[in-house]
Amino acid sequence: MIHTTLSEISRFEGLTPNLKAAIDAIKTMKDEPFTAGRHDVDGDKAFVNCFEYDTKAVEDAQFEAHRKYIDVMYVYEGEEYIGYTPLEYCKNITKEYDDAAECLLAKLEPGMTKIHMQPGDICLLFPEDAHAPGLKVCESTHVKKFVGKVLL
Repeated sequence: MIHTTLSEISRFEGLTPNLKAAIDAIKTMKDEPFTAGRHDVDGDKAFVNCFEYDTKAVEDAQFEAHRKYIDVMYVYEGEEYIGYTPLEYCKNITKEYDDAAECLLAKLEPGMTKIHMQPGDICLLFPEDAHAPGLKVCESTHVKKFVGKVLL
């Protein structure tokens, strides 16, 4: 897991193939009108999903984890916590990994780390990183977010 700002992300662009393409797309998209949905960058190798939602309480959340893709989460508007813990700490799996959905789900674990995400923040989440995005900070707020998906 890497948490930084979009202005500082360039040092990590070479970690995997396709990561730079997703980051470059996010840098371009942040200066355009927000449009929800999938935005192709390089087919299934790199794309960006744009979401908007209201943040939720911790008790309404679950961890998710992926095997094929790195998540590149960028907050465009609003603020949230992303709950984080190493996947190997997840003991209460609620949905085994589903290849079609590219996701495993698990109950939140005590002692998880809360990553505070504000506009301009970016977070890279790898397959070993169980994460619960969209958690409210104090009150529920409306968030607009880009989630880059980068094939490993």
